[in-house]
Amino acid sequence: LVVVCLLFTAIVTPFEVAFLKKGYGLLYFISRAIDLIFVKDMVIQFFLKVTYFEPRRQILIRKRRELAKRYLKGWFIIDLLSVLPYDHIEDLPGLKSDSGLGTLKVFRLLRVLRLLRLTQVFKASRLVERWRNRISISSARIRLMKFGTLLVVTCHWMGCIWGFVGNFEATNFSCRSDLDTSDSRLREFPSRSYFFAEGDWDPQAPQAWEGESWIVAFAKNRAAGTPTDPCDPGTLYAASLYWAIVTLTSIGYGDILPITFLEYILANIAMLISSCIWAYIIGAICTIVYSMDLEQWAFDERMDSFNRMARENNIPHTLRWRAREYLRESRFHLKYVRSLEATSHLAPGLRGSIAKHMTMHHLGGIPLFKCTSSRFRQEIAGFLRPHFFERQEKIELPGSLCVVKRGTVLRGTNVVVRNGHWGEDMILAREALRLDLPARCLTHTEVLALERDDLFKTLPQHEFEDYLFRRAATCLALRRTVLIYAKEQNAGEFMPEYTWVHALMDPVARKFPSRRDTSENPGGNEPEPNAGDTSKNLGSN
Repeated sequence: LVVVCLLFTAIVTPFEVAFLKKGYGLLYFISRAIDLIFVKDMVIQFFLKVTYFEPRRQILIRKRRELAKRYLKGWFIIDLLSVLPYDHIEDLPGLKSDSGLGTLKVFRLLRVLRLLRLTQVFKASRLVERWRNRISISSARIRLMKFGTLLVVTCHWMGCIWGFVGNFEATNFSCRSDLDTSDSRLREFPSRSYFFAEGDWDPQAPQAWEGESWIVAFAKNRAAGTPTDPCDPGTLYAASLYWAIVTLTSIGYGDILPITFLEYILANIAMLISSCIWAYIIGAICTIVYSMDLEQWAFDERMDSFNRMARENNIPHTLRWRAREYLRESRFHLKYVRSLEATSHLAPGLRGSIAKHMTMHHLGGIPLFKCTSSRFRQEIAGFLRPHFFERQEKIELPGSLCVVKRGTVLRGTNVVVRNGHWGEDMILAREALRLDLPARCLTHTEVLALERDDLFKTLPQHEFEDYLFRRAATCLALRRTVLIYAKEQNAGEFMPEYTWVHALMDPVARKFPSRRDTSENPGGNEPEPNAGDTSKNLGSN
């Protein structure tokens, strides 16, 4: 609620001070209600505990006396000045008269002190940060919104200040509502909305022209003979805002000009400040627009660098085409790599949760992980390493479980497409039992690989998963051993590297001669003790 009141004060109060006359309309009561909210906030400050930091400690103030002392030395004066009823100062005895119009307008200027309350806006920064945590707007867009707000608020305040100074100086200009009912001009010119002070002044006598301002010149030269009413607050605000915009943007049409010394001073200050703000905003916006699509800029830079290198070294056109195609296809891979790098500064648990979310559709299709816990898959997801390969390139990732993230791979005689996988036999300790089938990319392919060392480094921390993977490794090792033994028995040839297979299987074959043909029953139906002994020997291998 306080933030809404601050925004109302920042937008409405300058307009009210510069262009509106004192009245008791809806805006008056809204302003008084906002003053009450600010007064309530001042009272709360005497009871609200305060935490502040010193170089080596954190101090929490709870005692009311210390809280009051700290507040009185800090923001109390500014808060008090922002809620004083400046609208009623001119009604005090001794100030309510027809003379001293400039003095009375100074009291209108005092109402601008209510803008001192804007220095408290930083108190709402914590709410703004909470709001940013709940949205997914990029920092570049948020900065663009900030600069847009800065531009609008600067033009609004400059316009209001310009309008206030014009009204402050324009004593030779009177609207119909400012005149007494006894003024003869009201009866003489019943259709006129505004009047000028009458007199035959010497053009070369500056002191005789006091009371002129840009508003008087605007009413005489621009508004006269047109539907424009300079007594209308909206019209004056539009003209003041027009001057502020052309000044800030350095357009400077020159149709609204300073007339008095004070207006010249204000115009000089406004041009100096607005030129700095405009240059800062333009430079910042260019930087933000550049940073909004860093991936495209990085890709263009890589492509330009390669083209320059290829041209300087006279690289054949066929190689250039391949390289450009690779660079273009690798954009998606680099985008995924940068996504992983964006989580490198997060806590390990949070980083694992994000990695699991990014790879859950990849791990979910692998039978080895279907019965595992969510926490285990979360840790494993953090070990998946992305790799990118060119078309027709051979994939060499021994001892790794590979998942196709994008592209198509030919492994042996099987075609592996997106979310397909191979290399589950990486759980086997003996490399001779793993299938060493060639894998070649049919298209540009991105592969996620889980290395055996990373898997078995995680398993000891998860007892159930450790049991599942070791049992799966034992069953797979037994099956592969039986198949190798059956293949060599049928071929009648014995490979030296499979001597250990015969050492394991020959005793079993002699004990069960009727089940020698293991090619039809590869898993075998060995009794549990023998299967256990064999798996124990395989596990030691």
